[in-house]
Amino acid sequence: MSPLDTGIPQGSPVSPILFIIFISSLLRLFGSHSPDPVLRRVRIIGYVDDSLLYTVSLSAQENCETLQYAYRVAQQWATSVGLTFDPNKRELIHFPPPRARRDPSAATEELPSIELEDGSVAAVKAGETVRWLGYHLDTKLSFSRHVIIQCAKARKASQCMKMLVNTVRGLRAHDARKLFIACVLPIMTFGAPVWWLGRTRQEPQRPLVGQGRRAVLDEVEAPAPVIRNLGVVSKVRQLDKEQSFALRMVLPVWRTTSTMAMQIEAGCMPVEYFLDRTIDRFAIRISSLDRNHTLLRRAGAFGIEEGESPTIYNPAQAPLLLLDASAAARSKGRRFSTRLTQLAKRCNQDIEGIQWKPPPWWLPLGEHEQVTTRLAGSFGGDRQGAKEVVLAEVREQAGDVIVFTDGSRLEDGRTGAGWTAGWYGEEIAYRSLQTGTTREVYDAEVMGLYDGFIFALQYARTNHIPNIRLYADNDAALQALAASFGTSSQPIIHLFDTAARSWLEEDPRNRLWLSWVPGHEDVGGNERADQLAGLGARSGNPTHRPATSISFARRSVNERASKSWHALWAAAIRDRSSCYEQDTATSPSITCVFTTRIRPCTAAAAHAGPLFIPCHARPSQSTGTFYWIKTADHSHTHSS
Repeated sequence: MSPLDTGIPQGSPVSPILFIIFISSLLRLFGSHSPDPVLRRVRIIGYVDDSLLYTVSLSAQENCETLQYAYRVAQQWATSVGLTFDPNKRELIHFPPPRARRDPSAATEELPSIELEDGSVAAVKAGETVRWLGYHLDTKLSFSRHVIIQCAKARKASQCMKMLVNTVRGLRAHDARKLFIACVLPIMTFGAPVWWLGRTRQEPQRPLVGQGRRAVLDEVEAPAPVIRNLGVVSKVRQLDKEQSFALRMVLPVWRTTSTMAMQIEAGCMPVEYFLDRTIDRFAIRISSLDRNHTLLRRAGAFGIEEGESPTIYNPAQAPLLLLDASAAARSKGRRFSTRLTQLAKRCNQDIEGIQWKPPPWWLPLGEHEQVTTRLAGSFGGDRQGAKEVVLAEVREQAGDVIVFTDGSRLEDGRTGAGWTAGWYGEEIAYRSLQTGTTREVYDAEVMGLYDGFIFALQYARTNHIPNIRLYADNDAALQALAASFGTSSQPIIHLFDTAARSWLEEDPRNRLWLSWVPGHEDVGGNERADQLAGLGARSGNPTHRPATSISFARRSVNERASKSWHALWAAAIRDRSSCYEQDTATSPSITCVFTTRIRPCTAAAAHAGPLFIPCHARPSQSTGTFYWIKTADHSHTHSS
């Protein structure tokens, strides 16, 4: 007899695929397509081996009866396939509506439990939580307990830093800051897009006619009222406290050093602004999802109607509880938004969408046998050597269609691209493009590469030229085209990829070169393209539809957070202007790079010894206003 190998290796990528196939029969038992009318009111959510059943009705007792029946059906399925559910991990939580929670009689009434064959499951009491995928859910969905629990975990992680950081030995402040950002901050702010919506929100008005958020209105609605979110102050206070504790582990400061000063010294913005930036970036992520993604459909934004499915490939079901647009709901002042819809509104609705994502088995364009990609790294940092290689190719391969492209961005935000095409040493065409004020240089570079390639492709077809060479000084743009995917300008990358593959398939002798060229190194074609890009940026209307690029949206989010931080610091300075004398120092910066700047630490170093200065390496930030405490004898002592 020979041994029989069964199963799959630990961590195999086939494992989740097989598990989904295995558990799909359980998932199909519930939802709107279930043959059982009771189970149509039940939804199931599964993440690996963790599953959740939920239902909605006007009665907590009715919910328990429905869930009791649903669990019995799920248990029968588990028995039929040889599985069991762990009874010790069963939990029940009710989410009563706000009006029911304000009822005095409901406060004293005990919530119903579920009676099962192998025991009962009691409902979670007010103030307690249920942990689901790392989130601690309370009956009010306030997430106050979640923040407290995560802050307690962050405190333990910060205390562990004591063993690694002090003013005598251990990690430098530069490395301790990395440790804080990588190990403490993610714990504090875990799941922020779920429980943080900022201090205020704009609650949309219900449509006067029709159903849904995008119904046609008979009259102009009043502006959406601004509503203050509850529980924000307590969350911010708790998070600020933990950040202050952690930063004292990062920086060699005195106990009396203010939190605001430590934030600037460490280059770590206040937690509130960090949370705002986090949810803004999450909103951008929602916009970049596939048009058929469930989150994007339920957000009702970015040109996708709520519940609309552009294709039939997404069988995701609508939630049990839909937003009520009835007159009764309007009169009672019920909310007409969800956390997801509020998040989606934080992003520019005109942002570009990623409508195409290559599947995992898709061969990137750069790996095509007829495509040669040469990035900056292949030159080993030798710009002069790269210049000589490019100039030699232009001379020796003069019979190829050679295109140089470049992008430009002016101080007022206008961007442009330019390209010049040559053949046998003569310029055969050139063009300047104005790409709008909501794009980055990277986006302009991608646009220039695409536009220049389209001309080269047409010229090569007409004149039966088999080779096209594209040169650009933006390595990121070349990498995106070679990978057939980028974090921004994906629609243009897709057009480039489609056109290139079509041309390469026409003749196996066709060849495409994507090469980096060092900028501002007196390479004639690159200098010419740079001039054309500048002309394009200064020209009139945009050549193409100026949709907001994802890279521009992300930079705008960072700038918005930085401006808020600067305003907070400026206000703090004004409040203390009578006690401080101004001198040169650093201003708030979210891109902190520590360098050794000795001057601000001279007075402290005289008492702390030579080990203090290397440990307290200050961040290299933009110059702002520095303050020293004025003493009675007019001597100066550094305040932090």
